[in-house]
Amino acid sequence: MQVQNPQYKFYKKLAGTWKSNDSSCIVTLNEYAHLDITYGNARLDSSYSVLETGATLMVNNMLLPGFMGMSYEPHPGEELKVQMNNNSLSDGTRNLYVVNCLWYGNEKLNIELADSTGGQKITFVLTREGTEATPAATGYVCECGYAGPFGKFCPNCGRAVEEEYTCQCGYRSKGVKFCPNCGHPTGQSAASDSTQEAAAAATAAPGSSQDSAMTTEPSAPSVSEEPEEKLGWKCSRCGAENQEGKCSACGSAVNPVVLFSISTYMSTNPPVNTYTNVYEYSDTQLLLDCNGKRRLISTDVIEPAMAIIRKNRLDDPDFKDPSAMGIMGGSVSVGFKDGDKYIQTSLQTQGFAVTNAQNELMGLFNKA
Repeated sequence: MQVQNPQYKFYKKLAGTWKSNDSSCIVTLNEYAHLDITYGNARLDSSYSVLETGATLMVNNMLLPGFMGMSYEPHPGEELKVQMNNNSLSDGTRNLYVVNCLWYGNEKLNIELADSTGGQKITFVLTREGTEATPAATGYVCECGYAGPFGKFCPNCGRAVEEEYTCQCGYRSKGVKFCPNCGHPTGQSAASDSTQEAAAAATAAPGSSQDSAMTTEPSAPSVSEEPEEKLGWKCSRCGAENQEGKCSACGSAVNPVVLFSISTYMSTNPPVNTYTNVYEYSDTQLLLDCNGKRRLISTDVIEPAMAIIRKNRLDDPDFKDPSAMGIMGGSVSVGFKDGDKYIQTSLQTQGFAVTNAQNELMGLFNKA
């Protein structure tokens, strides 16, 4: 008999908080297919799926390579590939970065970001929190993920070691005078930094000509507006409300539990990803997140939603809609928490029963 949700072991394997050496990039994954990525003031909150590198999908009795049958070249040492229903990091108003790829290998999590404006690539090798990272003796991390010690060639993959600059913001690049991510000069010394700071302080000091000019025409008093409270989760450790990723009150990780997830992907130009996630929130309310727009709904939708799951037999791993056809250029997936397990299925694995359930679930959640 087919194993119920065989990918669950991969979710458990990746669950935890992963950080870059300078902690500028943090990725938190939990076993219920939810992840959170932060880089600077940019953040991504999404559900995800994971597939073993080299695995295959069965569509219309034909074996296709993994990752929706699309051509994919694994990275050296790659074991697991992570796919997100949303891949844009934003500061709440602007999309700042896009996740090009996220993968696991050699007990490391690897991520490649791209600047949304200039397209510059930023790569990080992340270590799970609680394990000691092994930094390279030269500060260099090879493309394969190996982190030293180094000679002239990487002892893991044989690549020649190239001289590489790591900016204070975490961006790594070669042969540039200014960091393309934050503009910081790559050759700037601490002395020049202090000189700039001293000049700025002198300019703003009382009695300076600029200060005198500013005091001749007093500016209008600023009007402070209360920022709109962002709807989030309650910290399980200290109880602080509306927390995301990492609790601002006690610093503990906030890992929301996903009850239902619906996602679609269309390989248009540009590609389109949409998602709807329903999270645990309180005894009487759930948190509904539709493409970043959140509101609270009643827990009364849980039983009707599970009835839709069972009616379409998505809880039966042996069932596949006999009228199912292969799909090109996109995918549809539905996930749900069934007892202690989180099960995720897709159009490719169970056919049009998934799209039927998707439509019914969306109708239920939108009316809640």
